[in-house]
Amino acid sequence: MLMTTSYIVTDKKESHLHHTCHHECVSLNEFNKSPILSIKTPLVSQLDFGSIIDEKFHQQYKYFEHKYELARIIGKDEENKKLLVYGAKIGKHTVDIKNFLYQNYTFYKRGDLLLLKQSEDNSNKFFVVHNIDILKIEAERDNFGKNAR
Repeated sequence: MLMTTSYIVTDKKESHLHHTCHHECVSLNEFNKSPILSIKTPLVSQLDFGSIIDEKFHQQYKYFEHKYELARIIGKDEENKKLLVYGAKIGKHTVDIKNFLYQNYTFYKRGDLLLLKQSEDNSNKFFVVHNIDILKIEAERDNFGKNAR
């Protein structure tokens, strides 16, 4: 069972000098006010792109099936409010974005990394949880604002 404090790993940078890995993660909860999380782990960490962890991660890693997918936008249909995305598990897939009111403020462009969630009825429908590229820009701007005060 995933709790609202769960995150999915979206980036991994290794530092052989310090024997650590820096992981960028994004919250699986679409209403999280601060959805970006950064953690450091030992270089031998098993975490990789798409791994799901808890907010209180302490080097225990357990793989389990989940209904989330990291996918890139490869095209969009403005008129019908659909995105063409590509993800490792789902391949090329269209995502309808007109029915999700809390996402209306988000702009989508080709190449953006999205966090998708499969609908609860186990159909082949996915919806956008987060536009990760936009969240990274917002987190950098917020961090800059905190440091500038």
